[in-house]
Amino acid sequence: IGLAKAVQGRYSEGGSNLDYLTWKANFLKEYFWTTIKTRLSKAHSKSGKQYLGHWIKTGVHPLLTELNKQWYQPKKIVPFELVEKYLTPFSLAIWFCDDGCMDKHGAFLYTMAFTTQEVEWLSSLLLNKFGISNSILFNKKRQPFIRISSEGKNMLKEIIAPFKIPGMEYKYL
Repeated sequence: IGLAKAVQGRYSEGGSNLDYLTWKANFLKEYFWTTIKTRLSKAHSKSGKQYLGHWIKTGVHPLLTELNKQWYQPKKIVPFELVEKYLTPFSLAIWFCDDGCMDKHGAFLYTMAFTTQEVEWLSSLLLNKFGISNSILFNKKRQPFIRISSEGKNMLKEIIAPFKIPGMEYKYL
């Protein structure tokens, strides 16, 4: 019988998002032992440039191990029951801060790591749970992502507005 791999949380952000990463680390500290480190990346192979980055790491925890089993099977998937149960206005704000952006015509959630069927389900969930109208587009690699209409953008802004997340103010415009 094989033993399950113990899992810790890891997350990184670019140099300009230190406020957001600090906020996220402080949030996680309520539940897990957590560290945050800042360092320069290795030199880029072509340009030689180095970039400032920030990394959060948590301690190993049985909950993280269980969530990892649900989310990565063996590749990243959408754990439908988990998302449906815990997609709240607050978690939508975090999802948007991590994977979204707005422009003058609408907003986007970048879901390219998921299958078309998973993104269709997420799209439906946004509409049914929050009333956010949206459609699915594909990038040049045929990876699906969610485009939120201008009407849906206004609904999204209204839903996430109560959650003032440091460093992410620019995403709410």
